[in-house]
Amino acid sequence: MRAEDLGRLLLLSALWGGAFLFTRIAVPILGPVVLTESRVLIAGLALLFYSCAAPGLHLSIPLPAKILWAQETDVVQPGHFL
Repeated sequence: MRAEDLGRLLLLSALWGGAFLFTRIAVPILGPVVLTESRVLIAGLALLFYSCAAPGLHLSIPLPAKILWAQETDVVQPGHFL
């Protein structure tokens, strides 16, 4: 294992462990619902920015087709995305 790989592994383990510590401290202050929604929002924004910045990355299914698929399979209420 190269030193660069070991450094990345240590960084990943620090972030992973820090998330549990942050959750233990933040849940009594913010509440579980707000904390969960905030984490999902932050992750979604990070993925959105990454997908916009990554060269050559594109959606394999056009967005309207995704919406129609979700409505036809009753995953969400019809008109939820509108």
